[in-house]
Amino acid sequence: EIENIFGVMRGQQEPDRWVMVGNHRDTWVHGAVDATTGLATLNEIGHGLSELQKQGWKPRRTIVLASWGAEEQGIIGSTEFVEDYMTLLQEKMVAYINVDVAAADQKDFSPAATPNFRPLLERAAKQASGPLNEYSSLYKQWKAVSLEKFPDLSSPKIGDLGSGSDYAAFINMAGVSCIDLTIRGPYYTYHTEYDNYHYLSNYADPGMKATKAVAEVAAMMLFELAVEKLVPLHATSYSNYVFDKITSSSLEKDLKAKDIDYGILKKSLTKFVEKCSRIRRLKVEVT
Repeated sequence: EIENIFGVMRGQQEPDRWVMVGNHRDTWVHGAVDATTGLATLNEIGHGLSELQKQGWKPRRTIVLASWGAEEQGIIGSTEFVEDYMTLLQEKMVAYINVDVAAADQKDFSPAATPNFRPLLERAAKQASGPLNEYSSLYKQWKAVSLEKFPDLSSPKIGDLGSGSDYAAFINMAGVSCIDLTIRGPYYTYHTEYDNYHYLSNYADPGMKATKAVAEVAAMMLFELAVEKLVPLHATSYSNYVFDKITSSSLEKDLKAKDIDYGILKKSLTKFVEKCSRIRRLKVEVT
């Protein structure tokens, strides 16, 4: 039997707007890295929220903590949930934060997200601790390692989301803004019986420093998404990303070769950029 388990903290001003953070608790064998580092992150966020609630704190929007079942068998638990509640999620979901393999190593912070997450993620990473001692924050570590790998970039790399974890149905089926948080590295015990606590504590993440950093980032983003009067997702970051992808690729040539009208796409892109710019201006006006 496949079960999803939820913890809910009801929002005070906007209870019908949901911010969700999720992790799958099923594993192959021990699964210390995949996905117990993510489970530790989820549990610690729950612990922090519980302490805030004891002090009388309530979020503006409803916070949902999700523990998914049967991810390893085909991302079943979260996909079934999205299929069952598709319309409701499209109406009410603000964002989904995914923590699967939170820490396979301590060096390479490799988030993947919809582009509107960038400013929020960067703010959170600047406040989070760096797993490597030479960096005072996760952001400084992320930027240094990222630009070393991708010297042509002007800012730390954020990957594209596709599939492979529980964000898949949220972004691909429901169209929800999503982010997946992980610190990567050599992970030779993946899906084997050697992915155990000994491996995690001695090789992957000694001292749980990387797991702690991911938990801090996830918690700070969750907090902003749940309490800020204006949802802190950046529309122009999204439009800039889409514009660059469409105009800097060989897409126009490929479409023309197939006798498909690129002009329709270009007009839609122009409207999208204009509307995102208008959202940005309105945000500035009301703040």
